[in-house]
Amino acid sequence: MAKQIFNVPTDLIVEFVECLDENQLTNSNVGVTEEEEILIEVSYSREEREAILDLMELVEVSDE
Repeated sequence: MAKQIFNVPTDLIVEFVECLDENQLTNSNVGVTEEEEILIEVSYSREEREAILDLMELVEVSDE
């Protein structure tokens, strides 16, 4: 099983967690950055890769 850590801005946390829940992805809160983003580690299988890409896109859009 692969793992990915996401830096999630607080204003996106609800949308991010909803995506985790919809895809039943295993995750844990691993900390907070100096910028007050929440660090979330997500475990996933090859079959769940599309959901990970959706999460990556969600977080990237917030950085722009």
